[in-house]
Order: sequence, then structure tokens, then C-alpha cells
Amino acid sequence: MITTYSPRDVVVTLAGIHSVTGYAEGEFIRIVKDIKPFIKHGSMDGEIARVYNKDQGWRVELTIMQSSPTNDILSMLYNVDIATRMGKFPLMIKDTKGSTSFLALTAWVEDLPRVSFSGQLETRTWILGCSEVAMNIGGNVDQSLVEQAILLGSSLLPALTQFGGF
Repeated sequence: MITTYSPRDVVVTLAGIHSVTGYAEGEFIRIVKDIKPFIKHGSMDGEIARVYNKDQGWRVELTIMQSSPTNDILSMLYNVDIATRMGKFPLMIKDTKGSTSFLALTAWVEDLPRVSFSGQLETRTWILGCSEVAMNIGGNVDQSLVEQAILLGSSLLPALTQFGGF
């Protein structure tokens, strides 16, 4: 079986209206959960227990070129948030030719990126805080509609627990 991945197929949408453009070469998106959901504890006699941490925080790093119009959008969202505390927005990341997806119902710009200028095109790495997340880490194989529905449903389970679904 041959599968195909292309960075051009990865789409990031901010606030449901702006598609990110001007990705940097190399790694351009990094998604990290803030805290592991389970912490393992061992007893002196060898028993193992785990403690569940309900923290739903995530961090997304977007690395884009300094020439990208997305810098203006993220700057605007940051400035609105600083002035009004109302700069939160939904964030969606999707590999359109694969099954990896990330949806944060609430995202915000955590801080402004480091800014530098040189004789070459520089990058800006924006760090976004996220909560109320549904995520599926998948591959790039063709899937049936049933498989896609199961993956989508399972990725929504952690987010549904916040609303008393489980």
C-alpha cells in the first residue's frame, strides 16, 4: 500500500474565517498537550495506581514566514484580547488527505512571537493556548465513511466530558 502526505494538504483555520498561509519550511505546526492526563504512582510493595488530571490545556505553535498575512490576523486577535479579554476564537487544524485533525473550541494567542529582521526572510512562531479540544492523530490512508465516523466520534469523547456527557 502506498500512502501520500503533502504539507499543502494541512489546513489551519482561525476563527472559522481565516485560513493560515505562508507556512515556514520544515516544521510549521506543533501540537502539544500541556499536562499528561494520567500520572503513575507506585507503592513499596509494587502496586501501581494512576491519578487522573482533568486539565484540558493544549498548546499549538504555528511557524509562518514574516511576510504572511496571518501575522496581521494573529496580531489583531492578540490586541483585541489584551484590550477587551475577548480575543478567544475557535481553531481547526486538518490534514485534508489524512485523518489527523485538531479542533479547539477555544483558542487564544498566548504571547507575541520573537521578531527579527535580516537579509533573508525570517519566521514568526506564534504560540496559541487551547482548550475544549477534540483531536485525532491519524495517518494518510483511504478510510470508509464508517471508519471516519468512528474516529471523529472517539476524538470528541474527551471534549464531551466537559459538558457532562460521561
